[in-house]
Amino acid sequence: MRGFIHPVEELFEGIANAAIAAVAVVLLVWLVDRLAGRRLSPGIRAALWLLVAARLVMPTGPDSALSVQRVWSLFERAQPAAAVAEAQNGTQASPMTGDQPSRAAEWERASSGTPASAQPARPTRRSGPDWDDIIFWTLMFAWPAGVAWVLLRAAYASARFAWRLHSSAEETADATVDVVLHACDEVGVCRPRIKRVPGLGAPALFGVLRPTLCLPLDSELSTAELRMIALHEAAHLRRRDCLVAWLLTPIRALHWCNPIAWLALGRYERYREQACDEAVRRRLPASQLTSYADLLLRFASAKPAPAPGLVGLWFARSARELGARIEALDEPTPGQRRVPKLVGVALLAVVAVATLTDPAVSRSNAPAAVLPKQVSPYSWTIPPGTDAVDDELLHESYDLTDAVAKIAEVRPEEQEPQQWLLKYLHLFDGEHRVLRPAGSNRVLVRSTREGHRFFANLLGDAERFGHTWQVVVSTRVFRAEDVESLPDVDWKKVTVFPPTDSTVDPPLPSSGEFSGDEHAAEEISLSTESVSFEYAPHLAVRLSSAATDRLMRAASTGRGDSPYSAPKVTLFNGQEAMVIDRSQTPFVVGVEYVEGEHATAAQPTIAVLPEGARVDVRPRMVDADTVDLNCRLVLTHIGRVGEAKLPGQDIVVQTPRIDRKSLSARCRLKKGQTLLLAPLTGFNGDAKQPSDRSFYYAVTVDWFADPLEPAN
Repeated sequence: MRGFIHPVEELFEGIANAAIAAVAVVLLVWLVDRLAGRRLSPGIRAALWLLVAARLVMPTGPDSALSVQRVWSLFERAQPAAAVAEAQNGTQASPMTGDQPSRAAEWERASSGTPASAQPARPTRRSGPDWDDIIFWTLMFAWPAGVAWVLLRAAYASARFAWRLHSSAEETADATVDVVLHACDEVGVCRPRIKRVPGLGAPALFGVLRPTLCLPLDSELSTAELRMIALHEAAHLRRRDCLVAWLLTPIRALHWCNPIAWLALGRYERYREQACDEAVRRRLPASQLTSYADLLLRFASAKPAPAPGLVGLWFARSARELGARIEALDEPTPGQRRVPKLVGVALLAVVAVATLTDPAVSRSNAPAAVLPKQVSPYSWTIPPGTDAVDDELLHESYDLTDAVAKIAEVRPEEQEPQQWLLKYLHLFDGEHRVLRPAGSNRVLVRSTREGHRFFANLLGDAERFGHTWQVVVSTRVFRAEDVESLPDVDWKKVTVFPPTDSTVDPPLPSSGEFSGDEHAAEEISLSTESVSFEYAPHLAVRLSSAATDRLMRAASTGRGDSPYSAPKVTLFNGQEAMVIDRSQTPFVVGVEYVEGEHATAAQPTIAVLPEGARVDVRPRMVDADTVDLNCRLVLTHIGRVGEAKLPGQDIVVQTPRIDRKSLSARCRLKKGQTLLLAPLTGFNGDAKQPSDRSFYYAVTVDWFADPLEPAN
């Protein structure tokens, strides 16, 4: 049964998300329709309400700065709680300032093992029926049953009406055919088939591929009345209203319980009929408008007849909308309206952009906003994540049942554990939206890949521990000469040597795809690659707290004076942090020649090369006493900078050489332990002293439980 329910659940969540997005759309369309009113043509007003129907099947849309969906982002930003603001400050504080005073008490409890509350944790017990499951299973059966009922009912009505048409004879009277033919010529469409259908209460148009004008068998129509009917149905043909009605049937079925869908489709059908009435009015003399209104009233009050189904349109069936149609006949003609048609089309285009799109990603998350952080020398920052390059918004469904139960067990004082858990989404700097059905522990989150990974990690912590974790990563960079004095270190096991197959010839570089075109430009395609290898061993050792303190004291009293830098970052469990200490140096590595009308002197090509260290860390809690640390050290160094004179011209460019070393390590650390990493560089010539690049990198990790304040 779950195998069947899961796709239904996913579809329902997508439709529910589309319905939420349509709320802002219907408000905007209603406001425009209300303010513009009769200044717009019925066709434009019908198209406006079609936008609501289109949004009802669009859980997401393309990004736009004009999207009306920004209203949800404003509501989300208007709800920041004091607890969330404090947590954000704790996460994004300057890494050079150390621990925050507001967290001192929690650090003491975490270090001493004192529980945060003196009350014992008691699991909560539920009594009575599980209303979450009852509501879930009711929705999973009632909603698809309603969808199937609406579709089957419409399909049955279409098949039944098509069978009636099949058994009805085609109209052959020359007078009737000529009137319909001339009316279709006036509108500019091909003449449909004409049939007299027994038991039909009013004229109708049926079919998409082979449309048929259906006339009541027992109704006597004058030539003028037949022309009015033919003009009205020809206008439907020109507008492709039968095709649109067929496309709207699935929307009506999927949103059978959504009042927004019924409102939007009802308004569209009203303005659709008024648009066709306007087409008739433009081609009738003023003296015949009363006769046309009487004709509408006559067929609207006729006896009921079988529904035409998916692709059928009545000439006049809804008595409720008849008053609005007759009143519209007295409205100003298109030439007398205040808003020209071109302005109405432009307004429709603007509303379409605003309603069928989603908010664009904030400019602060764009790659251009991150570049200055990389250029700034000696900048120690926490990167914003992968959103700078991967800003695609995705939908993921999460079940909070286990996490809510664990939170209730560990923190019985928490009144609303689900709301407390969802507050952590505000800590992620990015666009997100949460759909949370009332009474259910399932939520639909719309966010980027990084946002989903962030929330999934926090959800896993809540399921395992009943709270989340904050991890403090301290990176100390220093030089030391007496590391061999460290006790309890097996130097044979902690020294890692490079592989010996690094100098295997790389594959032949490709300078472009082969082209058999004889007229291809006769230019040289060139690709270059410079690779150098250094067979230097590396050091990776896990130190105790005492050994770390001893090493740091030796570094501060030796020739290295004190640690060069000691950045500290605080992040949530499972997050990535990037600590950078680099300088950016520009070099002129080439020139560019501007030819043609705007030819100038050769323009320099600038390459900005980094030099320094970068440490990437990702801590992951194994249990309350152990963290799994994934660490990568990247060192870049600008070596010799030569010069090259370009032949045949008085231009000299620089030829810098940059070396990069990368070291990746992963280990499990206990409280107080440190991971020590170092590339063991060679000696300078015949000297017996290590080179200036002999730095050691000590990464220490500490952590504490991070419950935000109660949601209430």
